[in-house]
Amino acid sequence: MPAVQIACPECKSFNTGVVSTHRLDDDTLIRRRQCHACDARWYTHQQPEKAISKYCLQWNANGKISGLKQPLEPAI
Repeated sequence: MPAVQIACPECKSFNTGVVSTHRLDDDTLIRRRQCHACDARWYTHQQPEKAISKYCLQWNANGKISGLKQPLEPAI
């Protein structure tokens, strides 16, 4: 998995890195980040991905999710 590029909220530089990472009980990641250009520090959080079971996403013409629909039954 490629590293995520996060811009500094102060100077907008992409020359940033993770200082520390902490995992919460619900698998949320809290990361302390630092900008190597201006030395600013800030926190980000990342929620775990959740699987959508038994349903298929329905897309509209604008490329956005418009709802869920029941999937076809698998062929035997």
